[in-house]
Amino acid sequence: MGGVGGTGGTGGTGGTGGAGGAGGTGGTGGTGGAGGAGGAGGAGGQAPMKPADCVDLPLAGIELLSQQEDTFNTSAPVPVIRTPSSLANISGDAALSDRLRFLFDGDLGVGVHTMDGDPTQALPDFKTKFVPNCNACAVFQEDLGSGNAYLKTFAAKSGQLEITALVTPHQTAGVARYVELREVVKDATTGAYSWVEGGQCYWIQEASYDGRRPKGCVPYTPNACPADQFCMPTNAVGTDGECVTGGAKLEGEACTRVSDTQWDSDCTLGLRCLDSGMGAICRKVCDLHAAAPGCPVGTHCGGGYNLCMDVAGLQQSGIDDATLGQTCATNPKALYCGGAGQPGTCWDDDGDDGPMAPICIPFASAPSQCVAPRTAGYIAYKSGIDQSTLFCIPPP
Repeated sequence: MGGVGGTGGTGGTGGTGGAGGAGGTGGTGGTGGAGGAGGAGGAGGQAPMKPADCVDLPLAGIELLSQQEDTFNTSAPVPVIRTPSSLANISGDAALSDRLRFLFDGDLGVGVHTMDGDPTQALPDFKTKFVPNCNACAVFQEDLGSGNAYLKTFAAKSGQLEITALVTPHQTAGVARYVELREVVKDATTGAYSWVEGGQCYWIQEASYDGRRPKGCVPYTPNACPADQFCMPTNAVGTDGECVTGGAKLEGEACTRVSDTQWDSDCTLGLRCLDSGMGAICRKVCDLHAAAPGCPVGTHCGGGYNLCMDVAGLQQSGIDDATLGQTCATNPKALYCGGAGQPGTCWDDDGDDGPMAPICIPFASAPSQCVAPRTAGYIAYKSGIDQSTLFCIPPP
């Protein structure tokens, strides 16, 4: 299959007791002793203080967004809370744009989470790590210059991320606190990031966010939406969704969406209206993580939009009949495998020159699902803007 981190995809739950004896006359009670003095209360916890060399990152009036809120139909390898891409500037050169992102693992739950203080966990080197591997972290990029490169990069050396509400991993509400952002530099040879000695520092005392969308839902779960709506997956790996309305159009029929930034359409519920280049038609939605996705013969579940795709249309990316755990014998580099069962991708742990055979391995939705020493790579769907579909590989 293609290279790690940028592989292109096709767009695509009892008896009666005896009488008691007469009691004797009780004696006179003694005088009670004086109670002891109460113990002193424990000292309250001390909130982290802003380091002397840090300056406040000016975030007043800036609404933090999820990646999907910022740009429709996009998804990063991990959930992202970020400043809007339309924001002109935060700091540094007023003529150049900046970007702040809070990143966290796709299986992180409600609670207070300490940010990882290792920049290599937040910023992959694309040689040994291909996605952010932090439990929770933050990255600030300052002054977008020529060549689409930021002049300075900062990573959280300390801080907290509290998730207070969760619809899906990509739709949460919470607050980041006490974030110490230190300047980092990328090694030209290894690609790894390290702290800049004496570098600049920014501080975030507190920044709240709410990335829940009005019709957010968990795909493939019972009662995810009202009876007259369907929970449409909105990322390629199928872990994020929105309730949509439908119509009477059947599978294979021409269809129309409400708008370019909504999946509501005139298709029957359970179908997605998608144009793959030959005009928009209604297509059956399937579950990428189901043991039996239920796709008809001649189709395969996947393609970036969680659809039963024609096998003929997947030949360019490659498809093999192997089921999970079996050898990909027909097409060793196939992007798609799994047969009629749970979909996966073909991967050879030791490459073309090693003795090991390529195996059909399952997809993952969070880096933490990869058991060490394996690490997560991603498949880039939708012309590269959706990187939510992960798979676990040994370190190079």
